[in-house]
Amino acid sequence: SQDPAAASEELLRCIELGHRGAIISGTADTKARGVDAIFEDSWLRFWDIAEETSTPIHVHLGGGLHSLEARPNSWRFPAMVAVIPMQLDELLAGMLFSGILEKRPNVKFVLGEAGLGWIPYVLERLDHELHKYGDKCLDHRPAMLPSEIFRRQVLVTYEDEEFGVECLPRIGFESVMWASDYPHGDSTWPESRKAIDESPLMRLGEEAVRKITFENAARVYQIE
Repeated sequence: SQDPAAASEELLRCIELGHRGAIISGTADTKARGVDAIFEDSWLRFWDIAEETSTPIHVHLGGGLHSLEARPNSWRFPAMVAVIPMQLDELLAGMLFSGILEKRPNVKFVLGEAGLGWIPYVLERLDHELHKYGDKCLDHRPAMLPSEIFRRQVLVTYEDEEFGVECLPRIGFESVMWASDYPHGDSTWPESRKAIDESPLMRLGEEAVRKITFENAARVYQIE
C-alpha cells in the first residue's frame, strides 16, 4: 500500500504471520500521484514498527523515469532496463539523510535489483554534500556519514555485473546479496552456478563469495 497508515497495519499483520521481511513501493517520484515518499513524516509509524520488530524492509527498482518507457519490441525497452536501477538513487539519498534509518538501527533496508556500479559514486556524493551543507540543515542533520549509515543498515542486490563487482571492496562485502533474478529475462537461471563460477566475484576470495551468495541473506532473514 502507498498509504502509510494502511501499510503500517499490513506490516503488523505480516509480522504476526511470521514473515521475515516486507516490500513496499518506494519510488521517490510520488508527488504527481499525491502520495508521500517513504522518508516523509507520515511514514514514521511504519518505520517505528520495523525498528521494534527488527523487520527488514525492501524496495525494488521501478519508477522514477521521465522519458523512457517499457515499450515491447522497441529500442526503448532495453534502454529503460539499462538505467532503471539507478532511479533508486533519490530514494537512497532520502533514507540516509532524513534520519529514518539513522534513528532506527535495527532496520535493514534492502534495495532489490539495484545493481552495484552506481553505489560508490552516490555514497561519495552524499558524504561530500553533508560536509558542504550539513550545518545548514535545520530539520535534521545526520550525526553519521551517509556512507556509515549505509554500511550499517543498507543492502543491495545484483545479478550479473563485471564493473559492479570490481566496486565491491568500496561498497562492502556485508552490504551486498547476489540474486539469480529468476524468472525474469535478466536472470542467470538456469546457469546461475556457472555465472557465479565465471564471475570476477571469485577473484575476491572465499569469504566475499560466501557472504554475498548466502551468508548475508541468512543473517538478514534470520535463517540458520
